[in-house]
Amino acid sequence: MLPLSAVEVNFTGNGTFVVPADVAEITVHVWGGGGGGGGAFNSGKAGGGGGGAYAMEVISVSAGQVFTVTVGNGGNCGDGTVAGAGSAGGNSSFDGNGKFVEAVGGAGGQGSDDDTAPGALGAGGSTGATGDVEYAGGNGATGATGGVSGGGGGAAGTGGIGGSATGSTGGAGGVGGGNGADGLAVPGFGGDGSSPGGGGSGAYGGAPGPNDGGNGAGGQVKIVSTAELIGVFKDRDLSFGAFAVEGAGTVTVAADSGGNRIRTGDIVLIGSNTDRCALFTITGASKRFAANFDVQPANIAYLANNIPIAFTIGYENQDSAANTKVYVGGTLTLAGTEPAGTYTANATISVAYE
Repeated sequence: MLPLSAVEVNFTGNGTFVVPADVAEITVHVWGGGGGGGGAFNSGKAGGGGGGAYAMEVISVSAGQVFTVTVGNGGNCGDGTVAGAGSAGGNSSFDGNGKFVEAVGGAGGQGSDDDTAPGALGAGGSTGATGDVEYAGGNGATGATGGVSGGGGGAAGTGGIGGSATGSTGGAGGVGGGNGADGLAVPGFGGDGSSPGGGGSGAYGGAPGPNDGGNGAGGQVKIVSTAELIGVFKDRDLSFGAFAVEGAGTVTVAADSGGNRIRTGDIVLIGSNTDRCALFTITGASKRFAANFDVQPANIAYLANNIPIAFTIGYENQDSAANTKVYVGGTLTLAGTEPAGTYTANATISVAYE
């Protein structure tokens, strides 16, 4: 079997995915956007934004099908001048042909203008996601009185949920998901989450504030496709069989399902004249192909004697199992002076799919 290479397409913005030729199945990975961290002024300690959720689904497809890709934006940072909350990350989705895969964005962290009223955390994107596999993003952390601003939550990933922030330490992203940004222990702006889907951290209020929170990272949609496997199986070799050379002539084996052998000139055929051509079975659904062939060298040999051979090829349309039969025949041109013996050669057939 000859597998073709997997192809990975990543969307970090909205777009359209068209299924390529020879692709029968795709795996879709979707991350929601991370929530923005809250803003802070005076002595406030803002909360961190939540990480985006993750969803995955394996979808059977046909070449030429069109899907709409929507990638959720990262949540905006909270405005420090009003101790504003960060906004939620957007939902990301893959939609079309009766399939819908969606991952929810993380919530924004709350702002704070007073150390005694720190900003609440932004929750991670929920498992309201849609897909065969769904994992929630990690929560941001609440700002701490007399302490730190909250870290952002990590995005979920292929292996599980995103990590929740602990104090100022941002949550770790799942496999393929972005990390949440770390919070602050001194006055300053919150940090931005890592892509895809990491939550932004909350701001720490104070001079030279007011301070904005960190932005959440945008989501992502990743499509992995693998072209169908192509199998090439040899069922039998080409054989010109036994014959007697009484003078110049040719021996031809037809490249078709009969594989019949005929002769011209002073050649006497011995034994069966059917099923002499080489036969290959090509497997792989929904294929159209052109078959090219080559022989190195273009003769069969016995001792120091060469007999020229012209190869021919034929094939049948696919059967109900999407298999194609390929036949290789040819013509030997004999001078009538060849010594008796067994003549052999190796031939290579290549099949180019389009």
